[in-house]
Amino acid sequence: ERGDNGMVALTWYSTIDDYLTGDERTPSHYKTYLSAIAEFASLYHDNVVLVPFDRESYFRFLGDREDNYAERSEWTVRRAGGEL
Repeated sequence: ERGDNGMVALTWYSTIDDYLTGDERTPSHYKTYLSAIAEFASLYHDNVVLVPFDRESYFRFLGDREDNYAERSEWTVRRAGGEL
């Protein structure tokens, strides 16, 4: 997701367990996801921030809202900006 500063913030899932906390994710897609994120970051390294997923921080941010792509994107941008 693009933040206000023009940077692209991408979530980096260090473990498959963290990756699988999202809906519609399967173990077979984990390595593909990481490869795609790593390739994008290497091509656009001046404009990309990789944000390590922090399960505790994310679910605290989420509160009682539904976990979905939009919420994860918002968390990632805010975390990249130092808000969380």
